[in-house]
Amino acid sequence: MQPVSAIAHANIALIKYWGKAPGDGNLPATGSLSLTLDCFFTQTVIQKSNQDRFILNGIEQTGERLARVQAFLDLVRVKKIACEVISENHVPTQSGLASSASGFAALACAANQFFALGLDNRALSELARRGSGSAARSIFPGLARMHREGYAEGIDARKLDLNMLVVHCSNLEKQVDSRTAMNLTAQTSAYYPEWISSHQADLDDALKAVWHGDFKKLGELTEYSTLKMHASMLAARPAIWYFEPLSWAVMNAVRDWRRQGLQAYFTLDAGPHVKVLCQSNDVGVLKTGLEKIPGVLKVQHAKPGPGAYLLAGHSFREGRV
Repeated sequence: MQPVSAIAHANIALIKYWGKAPGDGNLPATGSLSLTLDCFFTQTVIQKSNQDRFILNGIEQTGERLARVQAFLDLVRVKKIACEVISENHVPTQSGLASSASGFAALACAANQFFALGLDNRALSELARRGSGSAARSIFPGLARMHREGYAEGIDARKLDLNMLVVHCSNLEKQVDSRTAMNLTAQTSAYYPEWISSHQADLDDALKAVWHGDFKKLGELTEYSTLKMHASMLAARPAIWYFEPLSWAVMNAVRDWRRQGLQAYFTLDAGPHVKVLCQSNDVGVLKTGLEKIPGVLKVQHAKPGPGAYLLAGHSFREGRV
């Protein structure tokens, strides 16, 4: 068995998914709509070994991170073939920028070839989901819709001019991982049932906005979805929040610029970084303004990125994190 290398890019949900369906299939409690980004990716190599090993960014992993990779491999490998998985994240790890999505999508893509599974993109997205719910969407380029049934599909976004400015608001790893936060929210938040019951209408409206090329409507729904998700977390016991004071400063600036006529809409995931959905004509002025906010570490301009793909060789590609 020859080594196999694959790359997958991180995605950011516009219409969020937050929470798991009952059972052990890692199914989402809601559907979602995301944008795969060109500037963040994970490259993964899988090869035979004398024991399971997981090396992330040059450091051998043990404990939970190794266990998650082993559990994922157990879904597809036969005869317990020992594997070495080597990954390089060109995404800040555990910071709310979807490193697990790109990581497990790349691993799924590589495993599909390594074990000769013959999966199509729908089945590949279902496999990626078993490692990380949002990884199913990183199989596809650009906009992707995740279904509650556990698979994703690509969405035609040719009528839209989609850009995202990623505002780095912290260089620390988050203290509460997404899966733990989801479970606590579902178990204790008084707002969680309303989050679930009201979600489908948001997703339907967002898909209509994409179909009609209505950027303004999609942006409004993007902000609405992120604020509803975080409201459900704030109502958990104990409360969960990922915001930093700088996150609020960026969100306030985006709202101010919108009042001045710029088309910009913010979204946040399980981390402090703010992502700003905008159109090409506004990228320059928004990026300059965001970089002037005191404390902002970096602002990256992202465009729709590619779906997961195999590499002919397995030398590691340079990224721009």
